[in-house]
Amino acid sequence: MKKLNVSFISCWYPNIGVSDYTCELMSALQELKEIEKIKIVSGSCWCEARVNKASKQGCNSWYPSAWEKIFKFFFRKYYNLPNSILRAIWTNFKTLNSDIVHYQLCAGSFGFISLLSFLLLPKKAKKVVTLHEIVFSNRFSKILKPIIEKIDAVIVHTDFSKKKLIQIFPYLESKIRIIYHGVKIPELKHYLRDKITFFGPPVESRGIYILLNAMTILNEKNTPITLHIYGPVLNFERKEIMNYAEKNKITENIVFGGELSENIFFQKLQKSKILIVPRLEAHASSTIIKAMACETPIIATNIGGIPEYLGNAGILIPPNNAEVLADTIQKLNADEKTRKKIGISGRKRAKRIFQWSKIAEKTLKLYRCLML
Repeated sequence: MKKLNVSFISCWYPNIGVSDYTCELMSALQELKEIEKIKIVSGSCWCEARVNKASKQGCNSWYPSAWEKIFKFFFRKYYNLPNSILRAIWTNFKTLNSDIVHYQLCAGSFGFISLLSFLLLPKKAKKVVTLHEIVFSNRFSKILKPIIEKIDAVIVHTDFSKKKLIQIFPYLESKIRIIYHGVKIPELKHYLRDKITFFGPPVESRGIYILLNAMTILNEKNTPITLHIYGPVLNFERKEIMNYAEKNKITENIVFGGELSENIFFQKLQKSKILIVPRLEAHASSTIIKAMACETPIIATNIGGIPEYLGNAGILIPPNNAEVLADTIQKLNADEKTRKKIGISGRKRAKRIFQWSKIAEKTLKLYRCLML
């Protein structure tokens, strides 16, 4: 069986979800020994922080040179069209010998113009797009139809995302495949689990203010908790949260832990008694499967693709309901037996469904089907 040449078009900034996803998927695909060569064609990322890591994994990474940065600077206001044309030409050149060109798209990586450039490439390579977020709207559907139809396969991470995409582009239904987000399975360390945690940017869409309201309710019941917030926090976000907390007399119950490396991220999860994911919107959550891999019990809102990932490895609650959230936190916080049972169930589920070797096998199977 012929080994495949694969090119990835992806954001390559350090510690960004899409970049991490691409790096882990590439590594897992190489372990299967059916890929001749994998290379990164990163036409809009200028950060070289990952070159060494990519090189160790046998990836050929390309980053724009200084003159290209200068060129883009002068076209900063009107660069979309020339940038799109140049990117299409460059990407075509870099992927000439590829069997598969796999594009990783989310709201913050590259953007809409570069996706069109990618889809308008010559037809030799099979074109796969992983939509980490659904960033299109209905008004684009008719305009984009002749271009979007050039995709050979679309990967989404949940059935929820698939249904949403079909609403916008019904003609893509036969090309959509559900392949879950992957996760590393870390070694379990026997830390003391004594923290209730929230991971990610503390913004309204992630339910942080609902959680603060729940903490206020718990304070009023004389069953207070201390919340440890981990992840990137902008100064104005911290100020808004602390002002809100001050009004509700819970400032002493909030601890900011800062942004974390991957190893420390897993360590903090393994020190968590409960992870709270009170999102108001979500296609999926990589934090949830990382917590599952760490045997961390989870309370999450029953929205989007979260139930598909969580299964029986946590407690689902309705979104935007501080009273239910407070009650659930109080009960789970007091029930060590249930926490342990949920944690063990989550790790088993992560190993069975979400570890990267499983995700790579499904991705390779899709590549092979496209080549028939």
